[in-house]
Amino acid sequence: MRILAIAASLALVLLLPRPAAAEINMADSVEWMTADADLVVRGELTAVTARAGAPGWFDVTLRVRATLKGSAPRRVRVALRHLPETTLTDWLTTRRDLLLFLVKSARRVDDDPGYQQAMFAPRRGDGAVLMLDGPRVGPVFTADFTALDDRAQILTAVYRAARSPARRAHQLDVPSDTPAFAALYAGSAVWLTVPVDAALERRALAWLATTDLRLREDAVAALAYFPSSDNAATLEGLLADPGFATITESGKPTVRRYLIRARAHEVLAQWGVAHATPTIDVPARP
Repeated sequence: MRILAIAASLALVLLLPRPAAAEINMADSVEWMTADADLVVRGELTAVTARAGAPGWFDVTLRVRATLKGSAPRRVRVALRHLPETTLTDWLTTRRDLLLFLVKSARRVDDDPGYQQAMFAPRRGDGAVLMLDGPRVGPVFTADFTALDDRAQILTAVYRAARSPARRAHQLDVPSDTPAFAALYAGSAVWLTVPVDAALERRALAWLATTDLRLREDAVAALAYFPSSDNAATLEGLLADPGFATITESGKPTVRRYLIRARAHEVLAQWGVAHATPTIDVPARP
């Protein structure tokens, strides 16, 4: 997602968010990286073994210094692939301070059966490994659209996120005036994956008070996970929301589309809450 020197991009292949399309960038928030992981540990490599007859595969042993999520023995064996052996050797010989977001290997067997030869594997998605003592840490992105590149801040964010019980995720359109957008922007949209938990509900309710139309629409979509009488009342209050976008579709007249009304109507219908159907499209003024 970010332009790096070729050597650095090889070394950090597991560390950085990756492009999802030509110009649309996607990243996992540190909250989702943590919630999605079965085990988050900090430690150093003590052994690296290349698998015979399996090019690109390595089994590494990690001495655990701290467990941020889950329960880990003092040493953890992890299956890795598609990392340069020179990178792993550097991590081993320099005793790099690593932060790993791991899953039980059974979760990665569908991706490649080779993962089952070790107890743990890197989680699927962004940021499976971070070098905490490298020349550059992160950035790691939060569900509040900040970008963290300070080791202490990243560790604090992981410890806090480890309390989340989330088992599913939601994708947000990152606002253009945020540090996360600035770091990830490559000419088009930027999307951030966050956990569906109580923190998302609190954020969504707060975002409704902003002036960012897209973020407010995202907030309503996020509230769909949290049906309650209070949230239903909030959404009913949005059925007359004045926020609109001018929409031009091929072969159709240009209209003003009231995006917040439309999304609130959609969520209330999904919940089975009786409500008056709002005006969503009106002819655009010349």
